[in-house]
Amino acid sequence: YVPLAAVAVLAVLAGRWVVEHLAARAGTRSARVAGATVAAAVLVALATRTAYRNEEYATPLSLWRTTVERRPHGRARSLLAAELQAAGRRDEATAELRVAVGDFPPARFALATELYGAGRFDEAIAELRQCAAQLPQHADFIPAKQMIGRALAAQGKLPEATIEFQKVLDLIPSNADAHGFLADALFAERRFEEAIPHYRELLAAHPDIPIALNNLAVALAGVGRLDEAIDFFRRVATLDPQSSIAQRNLAQAF
Repeated sequence: YVPLAAVAVLAVLAGRWVVEHLAARAGTRSARVAGATVAAAVLVALATRTAYRNEEYATPLSLWRTTVERRPHGRARSLLAAELQAAGRRDEATAELRVAVGDFPPARFALATELYGAGRFDEAIAELRQCAAQLPQHADFIPAKQMIGRALAAQGKLPEATIEFQKVLDLIPSNADAHGFLADALFAERRFEEAIPHYRELLAAHPDIPIALNNLAVALAGVGRLDEAIDFFRRVATLDPQSSIAQRNLAQAF
């Protein structure tokens, strides 16, 4: 709005010039009446437009919808999609995101996330791979690579998933989430010895994740390290004293 200040000043100066010229020709009183009439008409028009615009600002959804209708752009569509998601209108959100990626590549990660949530893993993977290729320096690059692995794991393609998670760790060895995802994939393949160090990395950053503690304990028991397994089963039972599964696992370890 700041640039409009210069336009407003010019409009006022132009109006004053017109009034002064009218005063010189028709008299001061007539010029003042004419100027007041024009000013009143302009103010009423602006007030009416402001009232309509305030209705558009009533909700973020209505604001972004009118923005897209008047000046369609990928960024605006992605923000409209976010409001549609919040309103539970996910099909509409997906449709907006499909259009948004045309001129706003960062919307591709949001589209992939929506597809992933809908269980459309092949489509999600395709969008995520394109997102990673288009935005190698973007903040969504690592999350996109991780989600590729998660989508592959959800499809039961565990060897491919472990490769994707390992690629993330090759880039950022300290990424605790990637260690956790890789550990889960290895655990699902019963590659317990390989999963153990990754669970330890995850738990070093987030020590109270019951499922990670339990899986680490199972993995330790699976390779015959029962004393260590018992320690972790005890931690699970302490975190959730009412869990019959935790108590049973601890009993079996004993």
